[in-house]
Amino acid sequence: MIYETIIVECSQEGFATLVLNRPGKLNTLSIRMRQEMAAAVDPLEADPAVRVLILTGAGRGGRWRL
Repeated sequence: MIYETIIVECSQEGFATLVLNRPGKLNTLSIRMRQEMAAAVDPLEADPAVRVLILTGAGRGGRWRL
């Protein structure tokens, strides 16, 4: 499926990455993004090959600061 506000990638090691992709808005959640996240998580949860889901953000809004 093609998403407008998120990016979903899966590796062969069992890792799935869901990237919030609205860097111009510092990845704030919109209704569209929430709908896309829900649509993306269901098949990942059902896939026995996916063991870990990593949630991150694109751009400056995706970095953790300590």
